[in-house]
Amino acid sequence: MKSNHRISRRSVFKTGLLAVGGYFLSASLFSKVWAACTRTERQSEGPFFPVNEQSDVNQDLTTVHGVEGQASGQVIYVQGKVMDASCQPIAGAEVIVWQADIKGRYKHPGDAEANELIPQFQYWGRIITETDGSYWFKTIMPAAYGSFFSKRTPHIHFKVLVDGKERLVSQMYFEGQELNQKDSLYRYLSKEGQRQSTIRFQSVAASSERQVGALEGTFDMYV
Repeated sequence: MKSNHRISRRSVFKTGLLAVGGYFLSASLFSKVWAACTRTERQSEGPFFPVNEQSDVNQDLTTVHGVEGQASGQVIYVQGKVMDASCQPIAGAEVIVWQADIKGRYKHPGDAEANELIPQFQYWGRIITETDGSYWFKTIMPAAYGSFFSKRTPHIHFKVLVDGKERLVSQMYFEGQELNQKDSLYRYLSKEGQRQSTIRFQSVAASSERQVGALEGTFDMYV
């Protein structure tokens, strides 16, 4: 009887451990899912949102129709998905991207150096997400710009519209940039916001159809 009593207590103890372990595992998984679906933090649109229409606004910003050659600079591919706060993909969302070139110049009348633009670079583009919410575009690594006292780290601007309504304005940053922690807008983000918006880029796979020597990174947006 004593032996059966000990076995019973041991079984109860094991059951308790399993229950507690299951609770913490579920809580951990819930925490990860919640973090993954946290809305992307909004950031300033900045002064250089495109104001002039152009004939070429496709997802390859490294070339311009009617202009020979490719824009100089490190070619990168940015890809990802647009999802809602429940991690459900949003099809047909309009993603507008704009950025500086390798000299830190924007295609905007408000940029004092806009008369020295790179002819082969598109500067901004418009992409419509696929049925699975995915998007991608090809561009060049933007340069930092600004004064010695106030310099902006390399970044790309994003605006997402769903059914014609603005759902997000934000910015994407590059992992490993020394200026990130000196950039006032970057530092204004929460730790989670920095984690979501700071993207690691790596060389494209040798088997990929993408341009040799290019880098690629994934930036998912939750709106």
